[in-house]
Amino acid sequence: MSNLNAALETFRKQQAQQAEGAKQDADQAKKKPRKSTKTKGPGSTGPGRGHASAAAKGRNHEAGIRQIVAVKGTVSLGKQLKDVLDWLLANREESLTPAQIQKRFGYECSEGTQLHKNLLANSKVGVSADGAFTYKATHSLEDKEQLMGFLRKNPEGTHVGQVRDAYPGVAADITRLQKEGKVWGVLSAETGELVLYPREHPHLIKVSVDVAALWHEVAIPQDPELLEAELKRAGIAPAPRSGPRKRAPLPPKERAKRKYRPRNVTNVHMPELFMEPAPTQID
Repeated sequence: MSNLNAALETFRKQQAQQAEGAKQDADQAKKKPRKSTKTKGPGSTGPGRGHASAAAKGRNHEAGIRQIVAVKGTVSLGKQLKDVLDWLLANREESLTPAQIQKRFGYECSEGTQLHKNLLANSKVGVSADGAFTYKATHSLEDKEQLMGFLRKNPEGTHVGQVRDAYPGVAADITRLQKEGKVWGVLSAETGELVLYPREHPHLIKVSVDVAALWHEVAIPQDPELLEAELKRAGIAPAPRSGPRKRAPLPPKERAKRKYRPRNVTNVHMPELFMEPAPTQID
């Protein structure tokens, strides 16, 4: 038993010496001066920092485009066309001359350049007598009344994409006409796009009793999935569904059982306990 006590006492001394050495190392590390890696630049500190960051965040899209042109030197032709068309679409009442495009976006648009040629050939761009570019809608309409008149002239249906850019607020007017019951909106089975039909005059058709009875004899599945399957079986393409589809629940996954792995618990990390001879008896 005395050998075991001596071994324990030796182990405690070694642990205390290691702890004391670690403490001394930590104290020395704290006393060493740290080198600063941060560099102060203009505007990095001081009361004007908040104003500078706010000004940087408030840069508009046009200033950002000019900065890209200045840094990279060139911008792809497709990006140039998109920027000009987006501006013309957002500002229907205004126009842009080649000189204004150069000043606003930083794009070279003089006569003979690729940007100038592509704007002249674009179906969405109109050119005034002085050479300024304006946005040209597919169908020039001004308000809801003209929109309704256009739909009446096309009773076979009008794709919403044809009038989407007619005038600002046309989307809200289409929704309003649908709520008022003046327009039908049906999704196209081919393109998935909404097709508008005028709905002012109801279509009254006389149907014989035999046809009506045959119609009511056909059982229509209430489940949308079964209805779609029946339509496909009959060779009829179902209309695109706007709502979510029902999916069959997935079978639950079985969790793999963890195998028991016995661990070898030893005292190999404390060799100091076994440096002395083992006791032969316990006092």
